[in-house]
Amino acid sequence: YNILTGDTFQSNKICIKKISVNHCLRSYKHHTGFDILFDSLRIVHLGDGNNPDYLFNSTIDILFITLCGIKASVKNAIKLIDKLHPRIVIPMHWEIFLKSNKKANKLKNYIDNNYKNIECIIPGYYEPFTVGN
Repeated sequence: YNILTGDTFQSNKICIKKISVNHCLRSYKHHTGFDILFDSLRIVHLGDGNNPDYLFNSTIDILFITLCGIKASVKNAIKLIDKLHPRIVIPMHWEIFLKSNKKANKLKNYIDNNYKNIECIIPGYYEPFTVGN
């Protein structure tokens, strides 16, 4: 399927909307993220980007957010989480430059200390993980 930015693909219990986000390292005009609704679960995957303004007035169950690059720092991730209040945050690309989970742990510590209703899951490199109960 070829889904253009802003378009929606729907099939049975899943609805996928392609969203435009700013890239964390480059000035791409049309970098891609996805807003996915599966049954009643809303999953937002920001790709290598951030700042999807249209999400600010909606409920997000799981937010995949990148921590690499200049624009996608832990500080900027925290600002976005403070605005969106997702139930679960899964940081991505934290290992790319540092080869450690220092950035991911910093984000998790912030969430653990400031939000009792948000869970931060730091998956291992190519390791499966479980969300929820």
